[in-house]
Amino acid sequence: MQFEQVLVNVIKNAYEAIGENGEIRISTRSNPLSIEIANNGPEITDDVRQKLFTPFFTTKSSGQGIGLMFVREVLINHNCKFDLKSQDGWTKFDIHFPKNKTL
Repeated sequence: MQFEQVLVNVIKNAYEAIGENGEIRISTRSNPLSIEIANNGPEITDDVRQKLFTPFFTTKSSGQGIGLMFVREVLINHNCKFDLKSQDGWTKFDIHFPKNKTL
């Protein structure tokens, strides 16, 4: 249930970032077990990226700054590694599951 909410939060953020003509790509890999959510909305600056998982930090006018904080906590509590990068016109959120994790 928590992983479902993690995916909802990350995909919702991607959707809000892309605007009308943007694109979201979701890909999975089995070795290592991972999922990537990518969007071609505006790139995230390094300064903003470093603050995104901070409680109550938001770039949205109506945001509360708890969505990505929740994502971070769930992933850490389940021993997942994650990475957010923004380059070459794409912002990518990668989640890497531990080897013994079953979904």
